[in-house]
Amino acid sequence: MKRNRTSFLAAHALLAILIPCAGTSVALGQETKPAQPTEATEALPEAQVIHDKFIEAIGGADTIKGLKTRTSKATLEFPQGNIKATVLAYLAEGSMYSVMEVPSFGQLESGVADGVAWQKNTVQGVTIMDGPEREELIRESDLQNEINFSKYYTKMETVGSAEVDGKKTYKVEFTPLSGEKQTRYFEADSGLLVKVDNIAVTPSGKLPVSTTLTDYRDVNGVKLAFKSMQTTPMGQFSMTYESITYNTDVPMDKLKLPDDVKAMAEKKKSGGDAPKPEAPKAPEPTPAPK
Repeated sequence: MKRNRTSFLAAHALLAILIPCAGTSVALGQETKPAQPTEATEALPEAQVIHDKFIEAIGGADTIKGLKTRTSKATLEFPQGNIKATVLAYLAEGSMYSVMEVPSFGQLESGVADGVAWQKNTVQGVTIMDGPEREELIRESDLQNEINFSKYYTKMETVGSAEVDGKKTYKVEFTPLSGEKQTRYFEADSGLLVKVDNIAVTPSGKLPVSTTLTDYRDVNGVKLAFKSMQTTPMGQFSMTYESITYNTDVPMDKLKLPDDVKAMAEKKKSGGDAPKPEAPKAPEPTPAPK
């Protein structure tokens, strides 16, 4: 609701693979420019008032409570890496499955089921997520996360105002139960969320990500942004949705833990270590010359 969920999940998975492969080219990415503060001196609204207006703007709490499933199809583009990928995602009552098809990289999958958050790709294999990464995936798999604030956040605070694409916005800082704070920019007039600044956690470290949200459309009584642009130190990712549907049938088998993920999760829970590679065999002795 607050963001294009699939965009964040897919882009983070793509970052996890591209950054280790990019080497020094990471420094060539575009720099995130902070929004410029306005000169307005009027008292700023309380964060709760701003967030309540946002909930009403996207359809209202009752509409959100009625969401049971979600299916989305989108295209993700990363011009700097000459990548154009397709993304398919399913959500249903706290479970999620997303698969991104990336030419020359193969599939990048991620999901949440039975409290386990995971990712899998052809380069790194299966990864069971911990800490803030796990919390983010679980939060983003909850269709009602925007109206379950206390379940995922400890605090929200209005920290200023700024112009985004020529329109006045209020900046609200959200503090999650774990992980980095994020700043959201809500349009003063419409109440819609138009920008998010956050920190992405990847195997290569923490990276600033700034996301702009545009092209809001009505889907089953809910307003959603069909386009987003993520600016990172690597460059820019764009996400364009082809379709989003709510409360339609989803393939429940996709929302279960895959066998290899389940095995990895059980092994990790029991404290087992990953299999160690076999020690190299000693070289055969060189025959003595005759």
